[in-house]
Amino acid sequence: MMNTNDRTSRKKNIKKCERSGLELKNIPRNERTRELCEIAVKKTSEALIYVPKEFVDVDMCTLAVYKKNRIYEKGLEFVPEAFLEDVIFRINKDKILHGKKFRNIPKKEKTKKLCEFAVEFDYKNIEFVPNKFRTKKLIAIAVASSIKALDYIAGDDEEILDLYVMAAKKTAKSYYYMPLKIAYEARQIIKNERDRMEYEKTKAANEWIEENVWEEDEENLSTDLEM
Repeated sequence: MMNTNDRTSRKKNIKKCERSGLELKNIPRNERTRELCEIAVKKTSEALIYVPKEFVDVDMCTLAVYKKNRIYEKGLEFVPEAFLEDVIFRINKDKILHGKKFRNIPKKEKTKKLCEFAVEFDYKNIEFVPNKFRTKKLIAIAVASSIKALDYIAGDDEEILDLYVMAAKKTAKSYYYMPLKIAYEARQIIKNERDRMEYEKTKAANEWIEENVWEEDEENLSTDLEM
């Protein structure tokens, strides 16, 4: 239970950090509670460097850099590298969920993780993904969400032919969103796969008949001859 001196000290520490977050460095380490650290970093991003390691996490770092509904860029330099991407992702994910357009998010804040979330949230966002993150995986996420995403795919069509095939298997309407050459190739691949499956089924059926039906007939024939 907190005694009178502890309560007085706590109030003094809070007032100090409310005036300037950097006051945290002058407060004894054993008095730097999580609550006090949160007050300090909200006031001054740089105070993050004086927060005990056990309190430094994504939540604390987010408080340090997210001010007035935007990321305080200078504050990012005080965020440990291990938390940086998650902090930027959390802030911008929340913005997207609350109506902010992905295209309006600064390019430098568009991390790989955020781009994947944005495309999964709305396939049209693939148009605003930086080229370095337009991976095969990202395109697959967009196409899985809607075949209309094929309209936004740029680059070497041959390299992502299997994604066109995936879309065509999902619905024949996909062909309308493909270059003519690719549409023909995708259709041919699907036809060959079906032909191969039919062949394997027929082959398996013939083998079963040969192993079971013919053996039974041979046994019956042998029995008839013996009689």
